Formats: sequence, structure tokens, C-alpha cells
Amino acid sequence: MVKVSIIVPVYNSEKSISNTINSILKQNFDDFELLLINDGSKDKSGLICDKFAIQDKRIKVIHQKNSGPGAARNRGIKESKGKYITFVDADDTVDVDWLNSMVSAMEINNVDLVCTGYKRLYLDANNKIIKLKSYMPIFKKYNEKKDIINNGLLNPLWNKLYKSEIIKKFDIAIREDLSLGEDLLFNLNYIDKCECLIFLDIAKYNYIVNNDGLTHKYRSDKFEILNKVNDELRKIIIKYDISQDIVNFGTIKNCYSCFMDLFHKNNYMKFRDKLNYIYNILNKQKVKMVLQTYKPKGIKNKVLVLILKSNFISLIYVISWIFYVIKFKFNKD
Repeated sequence: MVKVSIIVPVYNSEKSISNTINSILKQNFDDFELLLINDGSKDKSGLICDKFAIQDKRIKVIHQKNSGPGAARNRGIKESKGKYITFVDADDTVDVDWLNSMVSAMEINNVDLVCTGYKRLYLDANNKIIKLKSYMPIFKKYNEKKDIINNGLLNPLWNKLYKSEIIKKFDIAIREDLSLGEDLLFNLNYIDKCECLIFLDIAKYNYIVNNDGLTHKYRSDKFEILNKVNDELRKIIIKYDISQDIVNFGTIKNCYSCFMDLFHKNNYMKFRDKLNYIYNILNKQKVKMVLQTYKPKGIKNKVLVLILKSNFISLIYVISWIFYVIKFKFNKD
């Protein structure tokens, strides 16, 4: 049995996929298979993957009709033969000791899941690094589910090493009906079946931010999707008797996230329609319930909630614009 299956969903990634594959092939740990799932690419991505497969027998290319990244990753899981599974996105890269670090931690510490930090790389038009930020967790081994779920860095798939046995035994899959939050739900379902996991204070995965610094896009159905994710998260929170504050504040963040998207360059709504959009979200039953019952801690959270509670739509619009400018124009983060 091969030690690790590396799953990479590929869709119209001809500009980046070679760098991604090369960084994986340079690993100082070579007991792996690389599964490239070409999800109906319309560019030369599939041909590039096929050429790499000819050169290296560890690479397997699977071509399928376009079904989305969740379906591509699920196909990779189904085809995988490794003892462990990890994921890489088709426009990212990994350091030479990325795989060795995670496998060593998994086996030395006898855990079911390894979580790491990552580096966020901002590139200019010539693919030169103009900014680098590292996100590093505190090194810690967790045995209590409540402590694990309360920790951060649970959202991505790509900063983790999983046991294939657990995924396949309990038929854990990525939700294909969701295009946001599906990674978090997969991880929470996996953790539900874990005995323990470890966070490593290393950052060997390189998350590449595209040239304009905007990794988000306007989605008209964003709040509805995030609401579904929140509903699933609430079930897990209740199961482990964890404070509802996590989910409640998630609702607050979802509101602001959607409001900030009103200023995205691909949002063509008229000003009046944008105000109505804010009004409609604030008057959704679940949002009203959270605003009435949630008791935020900390000055920042209290202010965020008070602004929404004011129901002063014009003020909320301006505040959301300020948040958008700060996040995507100044920090580009």
C-alpha cells in the first residue's frame, strides 16, 4: 500500500498546475500517489496533467465531466489507495518537506488527524512575491472533541493529513450541493470520528492569492448557502454541548460577509436594491433570533452586533463599505 494519496482537483488551471505538480514531485518523501482529477477543464490543463503522468508513474490522471471541486475531491477519495489522504489546490504549491512533516507527526504522535499552518503568498503580474503572511497554530495535541471544535484553522482541507481508513469506513464525503463551507463540514464530520488530533506550528503549504488580491466573488445565493452550513454546524455544537455563541457569531459574520460583497466589482445591483438586500437579510427569522438572544463578548463583537441591531440600513451600508475597503483594498487579505 502506498503511504499517502495526494488529491488535486483541476479545472482550467493551465497557468498554475505545472508549478503545483512540480512542487509536489520535489518532496523529500516519495511514498505517495498523486491523483489529478481533471474536472472537465476547457483549457490545456488535462494535457499538462497527462504529460506529467507519462514522466512519473506515481501520477494518475482522471478525466471527468465538470461536476465541481467537491465532486472532484470525492472522486479522488474513491480512487485513492493510500493509508493517508491529503489535498492540494491546483493553483497552490507546497514546500519540499511538507509531506514528510505531516506523516512524521501522524505516526510519532499516534493521532488521527494532522493540522498545520500555511503561508499566504501575494503575487504580482510577473508571479513575483510582493507580500507573504504566515498563519501558524500553537503546537498542541487534542483529545477532547469540544476543545478541537473550538479551535481555529478547521476550514481548509489542504492544511491537513487524514487517515483513509476513517474516511472510507464512515463514508465521509464532501457535500457536493454546497459551494461554500463544505470543507468545514467535511472536517467536522471527520473529527466526529477521531480519537485525537495534533496541530503543528509549521507552515509548509503555500496558498497563492491571485494578482488582483481578490479571492472572493459576489454570490447572490451566498447567505442561503452559509445558512445551511450554520444549520449543520449547530447540530454538531448541540451534540457536544458547546456554547451556541460560535454559531450565533457565525451568523453575524455571515451578514457582514454578504454585505461587503455588495461592493464587489461583479455586483451590478442598483443602490436601492442593495439597501433592500440588507433589509431582507436582517429580517430573516434566524438573523432576528440571533440579534435578540446573542450576548457578544468583547468590545469589537458588541459593536458589530449593535450596528446590525440598529436596523439603520444606510449606516450598515456605509460600515460594510468601510470593512470592504479595509479588507480588500488596504490589506488585500
